[in-house]
Amino acid sequence: MSDGKGLLQVVQIDGVWVVRVERPGGKHQEYRCATEAQARALVVALERPAA
Repeated sequence: MSDGKGLLQVVQIDGVWVVRVERPGGKHQEYRCATEAQARALVVALERPAA
C-alpha cells in the first residue's frame, strides 16, 4: 500500500484470526479477531481512506 498505512495480512494462529499491519519503519501492529469474517471486515475498514 502506498498510503502509509502499511501492508495488511490476515493469518490464523491457534484458532485466533490475526490482522497484521506493517507500519513504516518496520514496526508491526496486530489486531486479534474471533472469526475470519471479523478479520476480513477489519481489513476492509483499515484499507478505507479517512473521511
